[in-house]
Amino acid sequence: MCRQLEASGISFLTVHGRTAKERTDPVRLSTIQAIVDALNSTTPVIANGSIDSLEKAYEVQEKTGVRGVMSARGILENPALFTGLAPQTPVSVLQRWIEINQKLDSHFTMFHRHLISMTEKMMPKKERK
Repeated sequence: MCRQLEASGISFLTVHGRTAKERTDPVRLSTIQAIVDALNSTTPVIANGSIDSLEKAYEVQEKTGVRGVMSARGILENPALFTGLAPQTPVSVLQRWIEINQKLDSHFTMFHRHLISMTEKMMPKKERK
């Protein structure tokens, strides 16, 4: 399937190394590497799944040969994730998030949901809510 996608002219391919049912299982890096190896080197493969630190991003790239990584939950929990400077969301990022939302007058539910994600490693669930 990946070769067919490549033949159709895709610009890049993002691969999540597990199925939806395997959400809590480890990402299968060997599967991602097999896809990288099966495609021409001109089609960049992007890895996704459990990228929750800059170190993990480098590790996945090294083990699989992907040309990039992406993060979903990890970047929601720490928008400074790829700086490698902070294992959890810096307070300055929280302050900036509040400032942005005051200017934009964002919907409270969206603002609150992201704020809860960003403070996950800082306080217990009860306090975040």
